[in-house]
Amino acid sequence: YLIAKGYSVYFDPRLEVHRGDAIQRGLDASVDPHAFAQLERDFGFKVAVVSLESHFPAGVAPKLSWRLLYFDASAAVYAEQAESQNWPQFDVARRLDELTVRMRSWPVAAQIQTSEVIGSFLISIGEFASAKSWATQTVNRWPERLKGHMSLGRALLATGNPSAAAFELRRAMELGATGPDVWRELAVTQTAAGDLEAATKTAAEAVQRYSDSADSWAMRGVVELQKNRPQDALPWFEKAAALDPKDSSFPTLKGEALLQLRRFSEARDSLLIAYELSPESFD
Repeated sequence: YLIAKGYSVYFDPRLEVHRGDAIQRGLDASVDPHAFAQLERDFGFKVAVVSLESHFPAGVAPKLSWRLLYFDASAAVYAEQAESQNWPQFDVARRLDELTVRMRSWPVAAQIQTSEVIGSFLISIGEFASAKSWATQTVNRWPERLKGHMSLGRALLATGNPSAAAFELRRAMELGATGPDVWRELAVTQTAAGDLEAATKTAAEAVQRYSDSADSWAMRGVVELQKNRPQDALPWFEKAAALDPKDSSFPTLKGEALLQLRRFSEARDSLLIAYELSPESFD
C-alpha cells in the first residue's frame, strides 16, 4: 500500500511548488487528524508524509492519532530510500534504530500499532533479516498480539527456517488469525519444512472451512504434487480453476501435473489457457 500509493508521487513537482503550505498544514495536522486527511487529498500521500516526518518538532508524536503515527513511522523507514532511488544502499538498520528511540516516548498503544506496521512493511520491501529482528522484538514485548507472530513467521520462512515459521503461524492462529490466506500460508510453510503430513491436514481443513476459496483447493493440490502424486493433484487444480477461471495460476498448476503424468497434449492446452489469461507471467 505504501509503495503503490506513496512512492510513485514522491517526485511530484507539487512537492516543491506547495512545500511551504504543505509544511504548515502538516504541522496543523499534529493537533487535527482531519487536517492531515485534507492535506493528503490536496498534495498527495508522499507530500503529506514528508511534511509530517521532516518538520514535526520533538515531542509532538505522542499527541498524534494512531493514523498519523502509522504514516510517520512508515516514512522513517523509506523516506530516505525514496530520495536515493537505490534500495541496496538504504541503511534500514540505522533508520530502525532511530525509530526505536523515538517510539520510547509514545503511548503503548501507538508503539504496538507502529511495531506491527513496520514488521509488515519490512517484509513487503524484502528486508527479511531486519523484519525477523524487528518482529522478534515485537513478539517478545507483546506476545499476545497475533500480527507480530504473523510477521515473524513470514520473516523466518523467508530467511530459511520454515519449522520455526510454522510454529509462529500456528501461534498467530491460536490468537485469532484466520482466513484462507492464513491457512494457505501455514500449509506452504509446513511443505517447505518437509512436513507433508501436517501440510496435508492443514490444506484439507482449509478446504473444509473455506470451500469457496480457489486458493485453498489449489494448495491441497500443491501438497499432492510435493508428494509426487500428480494424478491426485489434478482434481484439486480443476476445482480451483472452476471457482476462479480468470486466475492463470490454476491452469498453470494443472499443466504442471499433466506434464508430470506425460499427458503432453492436455498439458499444452492447459498452459495455453494460462498464457491467454496472463501472458506476462510467461516472460
